[in-house]
Amino acid sequence: MLGRALAMRFKDDGETVVAEGALAALPWTDRPRQALPVLLEQAGGDRARVAVYAAERAARFTAPSELGLQLGPLLTGERSAKVTSRKEAVRLAARFLPPEQAVTLLARAFHAPDRHPDVRSAVVRALPPLLGMPEAWDLLRDAAPAVPEALLHVTPWELGESHRGPYAVLVDAAYDACLASAEGFAGYGALQAVGVWTRFAPRLADRLSRTVCDLGSRTHWQYAAWVLRDLAVSDLPHPVGGAAPGSVFHGAVAGLMAALREPEGGCDALEHRDLPALQRLRTLVSLGSRESVPPELLAALVGQLAPEPLLTAERAELLGRMVDRASEPAALLGRLQDLADALEGAGVTVAAQTAARLRASWTRPAPSQDTGAVLAAAGRLARDGGAATGLLALALVTATGGSLGWPEEWRSLLRLLRRHAQPDVRQEAYRTVTESE
Repeated sequence: MLGRALAMRFKDDGETVVAEGALAALPWTDRPRQALPVLLEQAGGDRARVAVYAAERAARFTAPSELGLQLGPLLTGERSAKVTSRKEAVRLAARFLPPEQAVTLLARAFHAPDRHPDVRSAVVRALPPLLGMPEAWDLLRDAAPAVPEALLHVTPWELGESHRGPYAVLVDAAYDACLASAEGFAGYGALQAVGVWTRFAPRLADRLSRTVCDLGSRTHWQYAAWVLRDLAVSDLPHPVGGAAPGSVFHGAVAGLMAALREPEGGCDALEHRDLPALQRLRTLVSLGSRESVPPELLAALVGQLAPEPLLTAERAELLGRMVDRASEPAALLGRLQDLADALEGAGVTVAAQTAARLRASWTRPAPSQDTGAVLAAAGRLARDGGAATGLLALALVTATGGSLGWPEEWRSLLRLLRRHAQPDVRQEAYRTVTESE
């Protein structure tokens, strides 16, 4: 009792540190239950920051019937309290009260007259452990149009397996409202959260695809493309399904390629718009520096982009990744030839850029790489006579020959490229030296 009396004596001390120390100590005295009303009295004052968080320990030792009576006025705003205090009261109710009583009080908090969005969001975040109660689902359905972004703060792993599908349906219902309430880069976070739920509601993947392909809306499409692309390269099960025909990702690419030929999607340097479908396609199929792209996705996407000459550079980049992964001589030569064919109609600049990327990625060949196969492939490309094939051959020679210390067979091939029929290849070959002065 002496400890409680001492804490009570100093809880209103004029020194902030002393008063807050006394409040924090109260629930650690021999009668923590008696500290709860004292601490909750501070919910609207300057000491709320310490007092309400200290109330958690006091709540553990308080009977549910009494705890509910103490928290009720805070939850509904009947007692003057800071918003942070009301949010903490929501968490205490969800954690320490029986489910039925907790859901009843949380519903009162959600429907409080002031309808404060932060309190409502706190209610949604507190509901996952209580979803065994049908009333909790009613509350979530009320939350979907009111605070849609709060639904996305809950992850599937917080819910029991049987609750994930129904919850994903709520996320689907709130999709448009979530995007409408998200401004700027916050839209990316919202769409990333949506992407997590696509495993449990396939319609959400279609929603992402429509956001990318809806040329009538210019907000959030880029973020949706990033998320859809990340899902496509992921090895987790979801309905996006890589780039295979029939997958959501394949459908988005196909839809934008078709839109290129339409007036809206292919508009050419108008006053306020330029090639919208092409810009979206380039974002969607650009895989950046990702290392773990499934080979079947690369192959499917390369084939899908083949009919569109405006996407030659993007297709060449994907083919370059496939070249990087080839270890068998026949596969390496075949992929290099495919890459050269793709580059022939793209111009020297694109071919040079692709060759530079290939050279950078081959500076240290994988241990499993057959350098004899690389030499044979480079020699065949060098003798082809085309600018693209010559630049690719030079990329292989520079990267692999340099890493091996420039043996004679690689120097011989470099000399051959310096006499190439195409001046761009000759110039680049002379910029490569086997020994510095």
